[in-house]
Amino acid sequence: MSKTIKFTVSMTAAAFKEIEALRRKSGKTRSQIVREAIQAFKPESAGRTEVKEDRAAYGATGSASMIDPEERRRRAIAAAGRFRSGLTDLAAKHDLYLADAYAKVSAGKDAPEGD
Repeated sequence: MSKTIKFTVSMTAAAFKEIEALRRKSGKTRSQIVREAIQAFKPESAGRTEVKEDRAAYGATGSASMIDPEERRRRAIAAAGRFRSGLTDLAAKHDLYLADAYAKVSAGKDAPEGD
């Protein structure tokens, strides 16, 4: 690694505890955790794709605001059915899948793994 610079970061005690738990679980240093978080934040990071809105795909106008309820409704209707989850029972069990996803995020299971 090239020349390193030390700096101080202020955060809540809860945020620090989360970082410490991540660090212990992954066996990494705080510096490694911060470096990886910064790298993951950058859209051009390897293995990370940035989601871009293809406004033309559902007829969005250039100046339309997402605050406008009619525009949001029109976009939602146009987007319906355009995505596939691979789940055959998603409509019936959406609450279970959502609760499971929240539980995974809360448990830190969606945290980036090491290199």
